[in-house]
Amino acid sequence: RTTAAMEGLRNQLNFVSGSATQGGEDLDYLRGISKEMGLDLQTSAKAFTSFSAAARGTKLQGQGVKDVFEGVGMASTVMHLSAEQSEGAFLALTQMMSKGKVQAEELRGQLGERIPGAFQIAARAMGMTTAELDKFMQDGKLLSDEFLPKFAAQLKTEFAGGMDAASESVNANLNRMNTAIFELKSTIGEMFLPVINAVINAFVTFSNAINQNKPLFTFLIVSFVT
Repeated sequence: RTTAAMEGLRNQLNFVSGSATQGGEDLDYLRGISKEMGLDLQTSAKAFTSFSAAARGTKLQGQGVKDVFEGVGMASTVMHLSAEQSEGAFLALTQMMSKGKVQAEELRGQLGERIPGAFQIAARAMGMTTAELDKFMQDGKLLSDEFLPKFAAQLKTEFAGGMDAASESVNANLNRMNTAIFELKSTIGEMFLPVINAVINAFVTFSNAINQNKPLFTFLIVSFVT
């Protein structure tokens, strides 16, 4: 299952990046930044891939996606968010990107529940008061590809001071351990992949043979038992 999960991540990264070469570079980037910040690689990679897919064809494609990812990742580390909470924060950003406009449901609700003060940070990022930002958002003027880079930069500014201590916290080190276990399982699985595929294919072939020749197998089993 771990090997299949890693294979899926590689395929998704190759697709959203447009090539296997860039997909490999993105995976190396995710490995490095996850270990540096103390993020869970599997969860982070899923979030990065989903957000990258939503950002395809926009001003954020490429480096912009990484900037947003790092800003939210930094906030996740400093606030000691669990892997599930981090995933929820990235899901909110992905929904913002997909819709093209930022709505209160994602900013005040989903993101605000994961990152305390997210709405106030957003207002500072836009150079507005919270009331001005609220009105701007209600009028449908808060565009995702303009807001998210500013929001990510503001997150980095506000959380940078807590990164040194937070990146060496128990939570961050547990994430590094989970990542190490995930990568070890994936490596071992890849070593035995030809054998695994052979066993799976043999089982499928045998199962199909039984299903296609039920009377014969029923007769053989009854004859053997009796």
